[in-house]
Amino acid sequence: MTHDPLYTETATTLPVDFHSFRRAFNTTLATAGMNVQQAMHLAHHSDEKVHMRYVMNTPEMRRIPAAPCRNCRPVFLALPVPIFLLSFSPKSRNCRRLWRPNGDPSKNFTSAFVIDLERERKRRRSRELRVPGIVRLLDQAVEFQRLLDSGEVRFRADLARRTGLSAMRITQILALLRLAPPILDYIRALPPGTAERSVTERALRSFTHTDRASQLDRATRLFPGFARFARRTGS
Repeated sequence: MTHDPLYTETATTLPVDFHSFRRAFNTTLATAGMNVQQAMHLAHHSDEKVHMRYVMNTPEMRRIPAAPCRNCRPVFLALPVPIFLLSFSPKSRNCRRLWRPNGDPSKNFTSAFVIDLERERKRRRSRELRVPGIVRLLDQAVEFQRLLDSGEVRFRADLARRTGLSAMRITQILALLRLAPPILDYIRALPPGTAERSVTERALRSFTHTDRASQLDRATRLFPGFARFARRTGS
């Protein structure tokens, strides 16, 4: 009984399946010079890593196009971050990575380049100095108390409906106002960029059920810089 080598494994080939046709299709597109975005659209791939699994390492794929390396000279790119000077030599390995937005190799350096800087933006945003969360929470507690004192809202349940928070969460936030005044002043004085773990709401909750002396003693032991702050402000 003979087996069709197209569908059975032989000494030199593997059986053809659905993925074989997809691999051949995507490899042909890459060999023809089509850019990855258009090839992914035609192959209905949403992930670039998945798409590259269907592109075989053919000799054409390993060939370095000469076009991007012609007339190489420095080029300035106007970016939303400090301007970089890109200088490439025909012998530089980086020349093979320069492509125009449509995916074709650039013949000179007057072409427009598309550079995705979203990762850099996120990294820079993460380093921006932010007001500590406990400071914002204390400001929220002050605002809640103002609404109650002014009669704009009568009950905490009304405040919960207005803010979308639960009544229990409203109570927890308002409880911060029972802290001793020196501790409240210390929290308000925390500079932007202070680590969130330095002063946490969870640590402060246990303070609200004790007297002033106990609160100050506990704050001295738990919060770095509180004792120095208290001496400097005379609290």
